[in-house]
Amino acid sequence: MPWTPNVRIPDQQSKSSPALAEFRGELHMVHAGNSSNDIWHSVSPDGETWSRNERIRGQQSKAPAALASFQDRLHITHLGNSSNRIWHSSFDGIRWTTNDEIEGELSQAAPAMAVFQGGLHLLHLGTRIRTEFLDQSLLQFGVAGQRLRASPGSVQCRAKCVTPGWSPRTAAR
Repeated sequence: MPWTPNVRIPDQQSKSSPALAEFRGELHMVHAGNSSNDIWHSVSPDGETWSRNERIRGQQSKAPAALASFQDRLHITHLGNSSNRIWHSSFDGIRWTTNDEIEGELSQAAPAMAVFQGGLHLLHLGTRIRTEFLDQSLLQFGVAGQRLRASPGSVQCRAKCVTPGWSPRTAAR
């Protein structure tokens, strides 16, 4: 099956790859700015026309972001503006939550996300001595509106796997 010819999206420019996901029947796109690491968000109701770019407040990344729809929220993960830390935020259709660092998760390149078997999976290139290995984390969320909850070591995998009961804000306590 052939792809349609390329069509330029008006007023959209980026210095890195965009991320795309369906959320509540609309197509959502996030991408870095053309001349900054600010992350921008646009929506298309039909896959052809796009809303005006809106900067996601407090969100910057030195690499492309990942985007996925899960439990009636649009989730974004990305590297820090100047670090390999991985950050997470979500969108309820009106506003984005505050950016939260995913404790202990570092990557040398952009992360990827997908929903699978009831969880939101995050895959990224680790920062250990042998950097060719991929690390995986499972992000599971509790009741709608709750912040990210996870618990390290819940299942065996190379990286931290996260399940209900842990949050970046309470982990340090």
